Amino acid sequence: MTLPLTPAALAAARQSELPRPNGKTEPRAPLLFVAAQALETQLSAGRAIDAKALRSAMEAAFSASDAAGAWLWKDAYEAQEAAQLLFLRRHGPAMLAKAAGSAQTMLTMLARLSRLLPTQTRRSEESQTLQQFSTPIELGFIASAAARLSPSDVVLEPSAGTGLLAIFAEMAGAHLHLNELAELRAGLLAQAYPHLGVTRHNAEHIHDYLGGDIRPSVVLIDREPLLSLQRRTGGVLSAIAGWSAGERTEEELSGLVGLCSNLDPLVTAASVEPPLDTLRLDLIRLELACGATLDGSLREAPKLRASPILSFRAVSGPVLFALAQRTLDFGDVVADGLRQLDALAMLAEQIAADDRDVMREDDGKSRNWSPGADELLIGNMIAAVFGLAAANELDRLPLARWRADGGAHSQGGRVVQLVDHLEGLFITATVEPWATVLKCPSGDWSHQAASALAATLLEKLAPDALLAAQALWVHYLKQAHLAPLVVHYLEYLVTRQWCAVAAMPALFGSAAPSLSPLIAALAGPSKGWPRVRAVLQAALLAVPLAVDDHARTTIEGMELTGA
Repeated sequence: MTLPLTPAALAAARQSELPRPNGKTEPRAPLLFVAAQALETQLSAGRAIDAKALRSAMEAAFSASDAAGAWLWKDAYEAQEAAQLLFLRRHGPAMLAKAAGSAQTMLTMLARLSRLLPTQTRRSEESQTLQQFSTPIELGFIASAAARLSPSDVVLEPSAGTGLLAIFAEMAGAHLHLNELAELRAGLLAQAYPHLGVTRHNAEHIHDYLGGDIRPSVVLIDREPLLSLQRRTGGVLSAIAGWSAGERTEEELSGLVGLCSNLDPLVTAASVEPPLDTLRLDLIRLELACGATLDGSLREAPKLRASPILSFRAVSGPVLFALAQRTLDFGDVVADGLRQLDALAMLAEQIAADDRDVMREDDGKSRNWSPGADELLIGNMIAAVFGLAAANELDRLPLARWRADGGAHSQGGRVVQLVDHLEGLFITATVEPWATVLKCPSGDWSHQAASALAATLLEKLAPDALLAAQALWVHYLKQAHLAPLVVHYLEYLVTRQWCAVAAMPALFGSAAPSLSPLIAALAGPSKGWPRVRAVLQAALLAVPLAVDDHARTTIEGMELTGA
């Protein structure tokens, strides 16, 4: 049966060809839309469309058969999907009114519509390459219902296909922004939505291409194909490798943040999720290094922490702590550290048994850590204390959270003891800082370091006592895993405290030597550990200590290149 297509409609379709990126034109899209209009007439009449009717509509629109190479059967399927869109545009509001808020009633009507169309049994090379799997209209409705779309929403569909998700957003009155990489589908969308200006970006990088005036409140997307996920994972890992080798500039890395910054609300079609954890880890690394914001990192960090895969639990601790340092939010430090130590213990067990499986999940069984392993966790807690002290925000110490996390773990006793000590120093004042330093009641270095810090912050120390307390910082914090974490805090605290003391020469006594070397060191250009060393060694000239004094030995032994 030949469907009614007027000569005027065909002429208009041929005149509306879309320009291709290479300057050529895509003639099929407007002709497919003409076929879709004819098919929609059939659907509105309640007549089923079989393969014969579909072929008839296509031949009438193209004035040629598929045998002549004018169109493909995949093109015909695109036309029948566009016909569904046009049907819903015409009858959708009435269907919703009839459903009266019943999702099941609406789904029943949509299923009845779907049964009027033939099954798509043929795929083209393009559909394979671009992994085009159209969303059934029933699922499109479910997605829109789950999103609770309203006229106040701005809806982005990064891979809009033929518009079978977008039509329900349109029916809800939402504002649409449609993007589709495939040339033919983008052309068909442009015919259906001539007022929108359909974009043709790669959806994997849509985050980088959105204009500043496009702020979607809802993103509609089907599951991310595994191939797309693999591309993003591979791209980011390549970027990180190039960065480590010094082959990537910060400008290049800034452009790569978008590769993994749009994880949410994507759900991978892969059978397992570790590739997403890889992207989350690399997103945090990239945003910390060169991102404009930390929005993506803060969104994905909880999901990374929830990963059951041992490999990610073992390696994510340092990256998550770096994020905590940037935000001064140390609430998860103990939980992250405990999780990392448990994972390391299990991995060590695997290695010893020559049973290495990087994708193995945590089995929940308790294992003893190797001797001294908890130094990593305790070190991070002390670094957090010094970080908050340098920011004058010790009131943000998450002691209750740390105590709860440590107390819930079979090997968290040392954590709880440190929390008790910190509470006594900074909250309840039941621990005397300088007296604790002098008496050394605890053999735990972390208690000593925290007490020395508290003494400089809470007590009016004489210059020699101040120098002795800061020498303890150097003595305890020069450990390889700690030195990079605390150096900026120590540099700031040491410089700030000696600037205050140097402004009061009377504190040094009448017999004090010149303060010029100290003042010069405080104004010097050096940074990091060299600056800490320069200031403390200059302070030694102003505060003579005994030759065998431990503070003098520690400060004089500091190296220019490190702690």
